[in-house]
Amino acid sequence: MKKLIFTLSLGTQSLFFTSNVQAGLTIPMGLTKSDSVHTFPETLRRDFWERLGIKAEAKGTATAIDEPNIGGNPTKFNYPVSSIVIGPKVKIVLGRAKGTVMVYSRIAEDGSLKSLTLSNFSIDYVHQYVLADATYGKDKSNLQLPIFTFNIEKPLKFHYQFPFGFKSDEKLNHLYLTPQAKTTYKEALALPEIAIPLLDLDFGTLTQNSSSKIRFN
Repeated sequence: MKKLIFTLSLGTQSLFFTSNVQAGLTIPMGLTKSDSVHTFPETLRRDFWERLGIKAEAKGTATAIDEPNIGGNPTKFNYPVSSIVIGPKVKIVLGRAKGTVMVYSRIAEDGSLKSLTLSNFSIDYVHQYVLADATYGKDKSNLQLPIFTFNIEKPLKFHYQFPFGFKSDEKLNHLYLTPQAKTTYKEALALPEIAIPLLDLDFGTLTQNSSSKIRFN
């Protein structure tokens, strides 16, 4: 185990601190304690989810962090980070959470069950989009659809820990649905026209915390 930790830490350290890192270099993070936490605001959960009877369910590697509250839904969901991509000037250009799945569902006015599945979340730092594979209905699928735009509330801070460790943290806020995502939500969940303005609500924050520590669960 010590050898594994040493190898992982040394490899990650060299990737971060070598000036000759090439663009598009992917670093696996699945073995480390690296997570992205999506916190949904009370206004969204009350005025959109509860009002429209929308249920949010974590599947795959995603998990709910707290107990269900407003509308029977949790407030926070954890998305384990699977990899990051390093671009020019040793900057993170993409973060992936492969295997994460969020299912949003509701009973439509005609009594039928409607659902939207968002999976394999990723953060595009170059264009400032949160992306995900969106599937719904019998044959509707959009791979890595831009779901949210975002603002960087707390820029990424990287902390080197002697001799081979590291940790980093950042926070993104003002998550707003893109025009494409609004159309997808409307179609997938069969939202009534009165609910369309609610798609302009703030969908919360994403907080990323990564480290070189090994994940055991």
